[in-house]
Order: sequence, then structure tokens, then C-alpha cells
Amino acid sequence: LLLLPDFSQLGLAAVTEPLFVANWLSGRTLYRWPTLSLDGKPARASSGQKVPVDSGIGEAGRLDMLLVLAAFDVKRLTRDSALKSWLRRVARHGTIIGSIETASEVVAGAGLLDRVAVAIHWDNLEGFAESHPQCRAVSQLYTVEGERLTCAGQSATLDMMLACIAQDHGAPLAGEVAAQLMLPS
Repeated sequence: LLLLPDFSQLGLAAVTEPLFVANWLSGRTLYRWPTLSLDGKPARASSGQKVPVDSGIGEAGRLDMLLVLAAFDVKRLTRDSALKSWLRRVARHGTIIGSIETASEVVAGAGLLDRVAVAIHWDNLEGFAESHPQCRAVSQLYTVEGERLTCAGQSATLDMMLACIAQDHGAPLAGEVAAQLMLPS
């Protein structure tokens, strides 16, 4: 999980809690979610809280999946050439890349969402479509297309994570996770 500056803690919880519950219900470690920041220092959430991380992007090893979380003030990150280069390098190694909420701006800026349906929050849909005409901005909760996942954010992240659990370990486990989290399955 790459926590970009001013990421949403709700988004982080919506990613990690379903994975934790899947591990707990199965009695096995089905998922691990090391956290990354740009520099390895604690990541600042949009609420101002600092969240410790496991490492910086420069120290990250091989990743099966990378979920990028962002919320506010993401436009300046779309100009971060080192971040975009790192994302492209991670993608070249076959990593599945998902973007949560406005992280799609950064991932699209790296050229990794070209010709892909990108789930965008209704409040950002028009602006994203104008800024990234090479992408197909859609008003959906989440999308899964090839090795790219996108999510409009907030509670939609729970829906995406349940779908990932169902894909990986079956609908019965995803249904149990949803029940534990008091979500419709």
C-alpha cells in the first residue's frame, strides 16, 4: 500500500480491514499489506495524523499488487517524475496496480491507465476526463481491467476489496467477510 501525502484514513481502513478479516476467518495469512510512503517516513493522512510505514518506495522489493491511496492535493504529485518513473518500473515487473480515490490522477499521469476504464468519484469525473483524455473516466464504484484496478474511493473501496477476496479465495469467504463487517454481500 503506497500512502501518498494527505491520503484518506477511511480508504486505508477500507483496504486493510477486509484483508485482516479474511486472514482471521481463514486462520491463515492470505494477505499481507506492507505500507510504503514516498520517503519511508510516516505518511500524513488528510486528517493530519501521521501513520508509520514499513519503508519508502526506494526500498520496496518485488510486489504482487500495489494499491496507491490518495485523497487531497494530488495534482502536485502528478508532476513528480521520480514517482511516475517508479510506478512505471513497478508495472513493467508485472505488478497489479490499483488506485484508490484520487490516486488515479497519479497513476494515469504515469501513463498506466491509458485506454482503461477508470472509476472516478462523481465530484472529480469531469475534471479527470479533461485532464486524462487517454483514459475512459466512468462513474462506477470500481473497475478491474487487466492488471489495473481503480476505485472511486471511500466506501466503494470496501466493495472492491470484497470483489478481490472473492476472486482470490471464493465468494463464500468474501460473503463471510462482508457479514463480519456488516456489509451487504
